[in-house]
Amino acid sequence: MIQYKIATTVTEKESAISLVKGVYVREGYLKSASDDVASISDYINLPEAVTVLAQEGDFLGGTITMVLDSSGGLPMDIIYRAELSEFRSGGHKLAEVCQFAVDWDLHDDGASKHSNPEVSLGLLSHVIHSAIRCDVTHLCFTINPKHAGFYQSMGCVQIGGEKEYPLVNSAPALAFMLDLKAIVGSINEGVMPKFSLIKKMYDFKPAESFFDKLSN
Repeated sequence: MIQYKIATTVTEKESAISLVKGVYVREGYLKSASDDVASISDYINLPEAVTVLAQEGDFLGGTITMVLDSSGGLPMDIIYRAELSEFRSGGHKLAEVCQFAVDWDLHDDGASKHSNPEVSLGLLSHVIHSAIRCDVTHLCFTINPKHAGFYQSMGCVQIGGEKEYPLVNSAPALAFMLDLKAIVGSINEGVMPKFSLIKKMYDFKPAESFFDKLSN
């Protein structure tokens, strides 16, 4: 059974960094396994960051990090500062999802039948609930254009055009944003959001004990 938890120890954060590095090398976001991973570890270790792990026993198959906006800004400010400034000036509370990596296929002991999409859905559900718990109004994503359809099915809208992203080996990137305030408002009014993935994530509500850790 998959367990979702917040990374709180050095070992857990190092495991998340290692998984992100492996997936990024495979996807071409890092040139090689020997590349400097400071851009990964720096964000996971930020005090404004919440990193969620997807584990089965001792096996880590997925991770995702949410960075809350602060005076230091967000990772995507490197190329999308102008696009984010409009939302900041409007008084919105932003957070960015980054270091999203899933590789359940590495689970080679034959005991797991979980798929990467299943784990991705669980991780996104948890990070969205974490963002809502932190009063985030808009969740930001810097994505590869090949994943645009997936994020649109979540209800994300594009806020920035295609640019080269130096943090991922200058791969092409698009800026997307999810309006959490609108989603929460709809749910509170008893109206489920129309987007299929959000409906599925709503059924993934994490236990209250998961949220308790966010306020510590």
